[in-house]
This record gives sequence, structure tokens and C-alpha cells, in this order.
Amino acid sequence: MRQKVKVVLKKVNKEDLKGYLRISIRENNKTIIKSIPLPPIEFKYWNEIKQVVKSTFPKYNYYNEEISKALKGLNSD
Repeated sequence: MRQKVKVVLKKVNKEDLKGYLRISIRENNKTIIKSIPLPPIEFKYWNEIKQVVKSTFPKYNYYNEEISKALKGLNSD
């Protein structure tokens, strides 16, 4: 079966203005969510289409590198 992997920004509560980055893995009609160990960011800094943190965020390079490392870590498993 094919596996679909994407990075998502999830709220903890409905009222939250910030969210945590997670990796969503969809395989065989089941979804597995894995955390990326980073502090939460505001939704305005997240580019959902490209699945990266926007360059207007102060630490965008660091966050995008951590996302990339987390995705590479999945391939090595």
C-alpha cells in the first residue's frame, strides 16, 4: 500500500492561536501522528501548501531544518 506523509500544524484547543508541528502518516486507512519537538508557532507563519515555516518567522531556517530532519528520520526507519 502507498503511504502518504505530510507535515501539519495542529491546535491543542479550538481557541489557540498557535499550534504544534506534527507529521501525519496515512497508510492502510490508518493515520499515525508523530510530534516534531519544537515550540508552537502562530498559524500565520505556516505555509500549508509547501509544508514549511514562512520566512517572516524569526527562526524559520531552524524550524525548516528540523522538519526536514524529522522527515528524513522516517525514511531511515
